[in-house]
Order: sequence, then C-alpha cells, then structure tokens
Amino acid sequence: MDRAGLPLHTGPESVDLVVADVGSLGLRGELGIGTAIASVAALVCAGLITAVTLVFGQFSLPPVLGTTAGVFTVAAAVLSWQVLGGTRRIEFRPAHDPGVVRVVGSVRSEEYPISRLRRILLRHTVQQSHRYPFVLRTAGQVGLRLEFHRGTVRESLPGGFDVPALADRLRELVSPAGVPVEVETTGPADYDPAVADDVLPRDGVALALIERRPRDRLAARPGYLFWDEVRVAWQVVWDVPRAAAANGVRARRRSSTNPQGQYVSWVEYRAVDVQRVADAIVAGTATLEPAWRTDTEEGLAALAAASAPRRRWPW
Repeated sequence: MDRAGLPLHTGPESVDLVVADVGSLGLRGELGIGTAIASVAALVCAGLITAVTLVFGQFSLPPVLGTTAGVFTVAAAVLSWQVLGGTRRIEFRPAHDPGVVRVVGSVRSEEYPISRLRRILLRHTVQQSHRYPFVLRTAGQVGLRLEFHRGTVRESLPGGFDVPALADRLRELVSPAGVPVEVETTGPADYDPAVADDVLPRDGVALALIERRPRDRLAARPGYLFWDEVRVAWQVVWDVPRAAAANGVRARRRSSTNPQGQYVSWVEYRAVDVQRVADAIVAGTATLEPAWRTDTEEGLAALAAASAPRRRWPW
C-alpha cells in the first residue's frame, strides 16, 4: 500500500492495478435489480397507506399514487447511486487467466470476466495540490482515470509513468475480452518520459520517478533524488536513511542558502541505487529491519514514536 492506502504492487504473476468498479451482473443487471427493489418498496408502501386510509375511511387515490411515486423515485435514486458510486479493488492475473479479474473486497474475493468491468479508477494522492490528470477511456466497458497530486509521481506498472505504455498494458490485459482502449489526456501533459529514462532505467519491474517539483524548490542534481521522493519509491519504508545505508545506496549531502538567507542542508540519493533497492523490495530481498517498515507493528510503533511531538520543558 502506498501512503494513500492504494494497492500498488507489481509482480510476475499478478498486478494490483487499480481501485475498480465491477458488477457481478453487469451494470444493467445491477440497475435492474435496484429498480425491482425500489418497485417492491413502493408497492409495499402503497399497500400500507391504502390499508390505513381504508381503516379510517379516508381513502383517496391521488395521495396514494403520489406517495408511491415518491418512494419509488427516492429508493431507485439511492440504489442507483450505490451501484454507480461503489468502488472495490481489482487484481489482474494475466499470467493465468487473461480474461478474468479478481475483485478483492473487505470480506471476500470473487472473479469476473473482464467484460463486466464498469469503471477502473486509480488515484495517487501524496500530499500536495498540483494535479496532473490522465484518462484512459474505452469504446467498450473499461475506462481508467489517473489523478496525480504533488510533483513526484510513482507508477508501479512496468514501463514507468508513460501514458502510451500504460495504454498498451491495459490493452494487453483486456484484449481477451475484445475491449478496445483509447487514450485521452484531460490535463497538461506535465511529464517527460525522457526524464524517466534518464533518472531510472525501465528494465524489469521498473519504477519511474518523474521530477515535477514546485518552482520555488531547490532542484536535485541529475540522477539524484530527494529523501521524500525515495520514500515514495520505497512504499513500505519509513526510515529512509537507515534503509539506504543498509542497502548500499550512494548519498551525498548538499547545502545552500534559501531566499530568506537561511542555511539549509539536505541529502540526495543516487537514483540508480534507489531503483535497485525498489526492485529488491518487490522481490523480498532488500535488507530492511522490521522497525524501518510501515507494514509491521514494530515499524508502525517506531514511526509513531519518531513522529510524535516532543515535549518542551518550560525551563
């Protein structure tokens, strides 16, 4: 999971690609069931109102019809909103069943033909305001929307953050169902694939860190990454300095004076080493102590202790 709680794991047998919307009966089937439930609710309400008004001798057809229509409209709207607005995580397994998606819910998981997908929604939200949206829409039933926040973007798919490559990957996954994929960008294409090629190679399970820093921020040297960018690349690691030292990541300290005249210093990490360790984390071969990881109780406790505000004594 990344900082936003999204599944972004890449492996040889499965790709947790997206948060998705899928219906076991398809969109029309689920909407049909919702309509039927709303109709039953409206009829039951009409029956109750009719019985009550007959008992008191005040039966009138217009109020009964109006109430029935109102109950049906409200129930149908609520059920349709639940059908259209629900999201669940899906997991593609192209190596075994190219035309099947596995939907992982909070309680159980099921498999569906990929043609039953209604919508695919992927969001990275990593604490900043700049947005770089991209949309992959299809002429069939599959669509992918990407919304990126903050200057540094990490994409877990092979090929890095590259919209055409992402479209090709989605085509590969959905081609058994015959669902065509079309690419559309809904915002400025503020990414440069050449930068990704220069910063991090795309061999194997490659990461691409696209450097989109705010203008008022000091830039790292070519081939180096800031601490917070490394933390985005290493999703399960919170203690970057220790993990970097343990895995032989080359680092250099830099210093400068900011516009306010204050002296600042920071550490930059060699991007190729960050890539190597990221691949090792995916493969499970990286040198990581439990206390450095966010996926262990010990690591979460250490992170909480490190980030807790320190008490300042009055004397």
